[in-house]
Amino acid sequence: MRWEDLPESQNVEDRRGESGGGGGGGGGFPGGAGGLGIGTILVLGLIGYATGIDPSLLIGMADQFSRQQPQVQTQPTSKPGAAPTDEVLLKLLQRKTMLETEVAELKIRKTFLSATEYAKEFERIMIELAQVSHDIRTRTKS
Repeated sequence: MRWEDLPESQNVEDRRGESGGGGGGGGGFPGGAGGLGIGTILVLGLIGYATGIDPSLLIGMADQFSRQQPQVQTQPTSKPGAAPTDEVLLKLLQRKTMLETEVAELKIRKTFLSATEYAKEFERIMIELAQVSHDIRTRTKS
């Protein structure tokens, strides 16, 4: 019996040529082409193994860090309570995301920091996150 003689399955889709899946063409690694190199991934894997940290967390954080654009801190240009400009609100939301990422990275680095260093850095991030969140709430009130 030849495979051409069999009936065609109705639950198979031909998705060749479509984008997506597989991490962007980089062998399934986060970031794909232009992301992290194999050497970096191996080193992070070894660090994760040695410290007991899940290597996928380290690789994900390194990938995020390598993709980040330099952030320039600017003071919002509109007055509190004024209708937010898209640019101001966008910058505030981006900064909030960056601070949340910093918290996640700090949690990973916690084992390498003294209790005092960790507390100082955590406090700095939380204070700025509270200020940014306040500015976002102020500018999104109707």
